[in-house]
Amino acid sequence: MDVVDLYDWPSAGSEPAYAMVRAIAGKTLGLPLDRVPLIRPPRRAPRIDLPDCPIRFSLSHCQQRLLLAVTLFRDIGIDIEPSQRAIDIDALANCFMSKQERRQYAEAPSATRHVQGLQWWTRKEALAKATGLGLDLPLRQFPLPASPAPIDVVANGPDAPYRIADLDMGPDYLASVACQSDASFTVRWTQAYAY
Repeated sequence: MDVVDLYDWPSAGSEPAYAMVRAIAGKTLGLPLDRVPLIRPPRRAPRIDLPDCPIRFSLSHCQQRLLLAVTLFRDIGIDIEPSQRAIDIDALANCFMSKQERRQYAEAPSATRHVQGLQWWTRKEALAKATGLGLDLPLRQFPLPASPAPIDVVANGPDAPYRIADLDMGPDYLASVACQSDASFTVRWTQAYAY
């Protein structure tokens, strides 16, 4: 079973997370921190620029929270959103949901529709990050269920199946993680350490 290490801490920008990635990679690969090359291509996920590097990671931050997901050999994506984010979720739904998803979304009780739409969005964005295509991924072509409970679904992406799970972040945040895997994966909440 694949394992995803998840780090969660108060956000002070993404630089602490990149330092954490360098520390994890340095320890795993036996390299000094300054020899771990991170690249951040436009409109694509950041990555470690070493041939055959087994470490995959994804970052997401909002307001005062930052999540870092790390795994070995499996592409990974993560997204976090505030549950009360002020956004026109109906307009956003028209951009990223399939017809079937929009129908399910429209049938949701109005009291929960906003949160349900945002949870759908976190799943889609996590998948987009995991594929490496970011928002160039045609999100409407990858329908996901409307389940409000934590899910484990298979989304057949461009390269492989991806499993997606919702994360329990308490009432103020919604988050999902997607992992390139044909089997279930375990999320291991890991304490951030000094770097």
